[in-house]
Amino acid sequence: MRLRSGDLFTKRGSTEERATRVFVAGASGAIGETLIAELLKRGHSVVGMTTSTTRARILEGEGAEAVIVNAFHAPALEAAPRRSKAEVVIDQLTSLPKALTDTPNTPPVTGSC
Repeated sequence: MRLRSGDLFTKRGSTEERATRVFVAGASGAIGETLIAELLKRGHSVVGMTTSTTRARILEGEGAEAVIVNAFHAPALEAAPRRSKAEVVIDQLTSLPKALTDTPNTPPVTGSC
């Protein structure tokens, strides 16, 4: 499915608004937090990917579903958006380590989806 500008962010109050299921990788990062809040405010169903239980709880408290995924575990990274049944996937992974040895010690996939 190809989106055009405005397909995801519809005008508030429009009779043509449509909720979209959105998967956001990097949901608890600097950009992800603001993006999640805006998507939820506009009535979309959001699944946020993060690397920690603490951040997952924060996302759930805001109204999003959360999934904990190690972004460096390719099978888990591929499976999470599929399991979420999202119509749109947004990649906001911004806090990536310089070396693979610095990756978080998180399990491949946990949480709901």
